[in-house]
Amino acid sequence: MRAPVFPGFCYFALFGVLSVAGLTSCTPPASWNSTNGDRHPTDPGYTSFFDPYPETALGSSGIAVRFYSADSSFEGIAGYSFWMFGTASGCAADAGGLVMAADVDKVIGYSAAGFGIVFAVQAGGADFYALLIDIAGNWEIGKVVNRVYNAMGPGWRSSGGVLHCGYNQINRIGAAVTETANGVEIAVTLNGTVFASIQDTDSTVYSDGAFGFVVTTAPGEPSITNPVDVRFGPIVPADLGL
Repeated sequence: MRAPVFPGFCYFALFGVLSVAGLTSCTPPASWNSTNGDRHPTDPGYTSFFDPYPETALGSSGIAVRFYSADSSFEGIAGYSFWMFGTASGCAADAGGLVMAADVDKVIGYSAAGFGIVFAVQAGGADFYALLIDIAGNWEIGKVVNRVYNAMGPGWRSSGGVLHCGYNQINRIGAAVTETANGVEIAVTLNGTVFASIQDTDSTVYSDGAFGFVVTTAPGEPSITNPVDVRFGPIVPADLGL
């Protein structure tokens, strides 16, 4: 999907903040169980589709986060977007900026539907930046304001062969937000290659906040015949407070 709309509470179940422990452990914490009754559905940022997944090829901890759904009740004409985020702190004024990086791998799903990372997530989970890629080797930076997504810079563009194309391909993606005189700039790194920074000079910019993961879905998915499976392994920060 080239212009995902980030849904409100009515579109999917949301779950509350999870245990800080777990990403550096070989065993997922009990609070990652998607049926855990301690979660609070009024807290944004977590959906029941994200679960821990033992995947040593992703990230640096041996525990990945997997988005998987074949639930047709979440199909939408314009497509849907799902995200989760943790509580790790940072700031664009820090040395090197506000940095997020992860290994990502799409296993099943529509080829043009974006997936990636979210960062500088503001309180409430309705405002943040996103770095999306697709399996054709394209990437885009976007800004979400009150759950509405807008592409930044030139929008979707080719990585020029830097991203590994196709399913079951692990790509390491990252973004660093740093302060400028007129706002912030976002530098994107894909598999070790740094791309030109994207400027945000709006009256409202995001210079701090939480980090996490995002999956957009196409019309007709997820469903029994068109499931979606995307996996994420955090690199920086290693502990997202999930």
